[in-house]
Parts: sequence; structure tokens; C-alpha cells
Amino acid sequence: MRSDDEAPAEAEPATEPAAPSSETELAPGEAHAMSLVTEPPDDSDEPPLTPPGNPARPWAYLWALVALVPVFLLMAADRHFTFSVPLGFIAIALASFAILDAIGSFDDAHASNGALPSLRALAPRLLELGGAAVALVVSLRLAVAGSLPWPVWSSGVLVTGSMIWLLLAL
Repeated sequence: MRSDDEAPAEAEPATEPAAPSSETELAPGEAHAMSLVTEPPDDSDEPPLTPPGNPARPWAYLWALVALVPVFLLMAADRHFTFSVPLGFIAIALASFAILDAIGSFDDAHASNGALPSLRALAPRLLELGGAAVALVVSLRLAVAGSLPWPVWSSGVLVTGSMIWLLLAL
């Protein structure tokens, strides 16, 4: 953007002189703008700015739809069931996986910079994640049931602490 103190920039000469009409003469900036519009795009051998994406899989959207039907039915039901929330969570997770698979998110080549960790190396972390998930579910169930002493304080501390533990374990 030009400030008022700067002199106007000189326009580059156009490759083809524009034929001014007899009534009005084009200003140098307008002639340059007209030459940019009329010039064909440069067909150079530059690489594209973004790499080509993975091919889409439209049939995976069907799996997402199949996973979302139980979620819709759970939310539309007047009656609440004991396992409505876990079933809805699992169905949403499956639908999310299906959509990510449909857009090709899992098709990239594996990085060859290092070996994949073994299950034995991951076992302590997975055990901690499972323990944190169980602690969160138990603390939420106890808070909802109202069976904790000093329910406001203990529920707040237990639910918040177990949620933080779960997020740190991820």
C-alpha cells in the first residue's frame, strides 16, 4: 500500500500496447493492469505449492453413515439406557475413523527414520491410559450418583483430577 508521501510507482511497459480509445487515454497503471489480464498464464515447470492428496474413498462415507445411525437413534430416544454414553462414544469414534479413512488420512507412507516401538515398550503407557480412563469413568459415575462425601468439592476434585490424568496419559 502506498502512502501519501511516496511518488507513484512507474508502470512497466506492456508487451502489447493497448489501443487507447479516442475519447479517453489510459493511465500507465491501468495499461499495466490491462496487460496482466490479457496475458496468458506462464506455463513454467515449477512444482505445485501443495503436493497432490490421497485419493478419496466414497464408500467409507457409508461406514460413517452406518456408525452415525445408532447415535441419532440414541439421541432421539426418550428413554436413557445405562450404556447410552459409551455406545454413543464408540459409534462417534467409528464414524470419525471412517471419515478420516474416506479422505485418505491413513494412506501416507511410514517414516523410515526409525523403527516402530514394540508393544512391550508401549505397555506401561497403555496401562496408564487405561487406568486413567477407568478412574475418570468411576469418578464420573460416583459424582452423578451423589454418593461422595461433600459432593460438590469431592466431585469437582475427583473429576478434574482424573480428566487431567487422562489427558496427560495421552
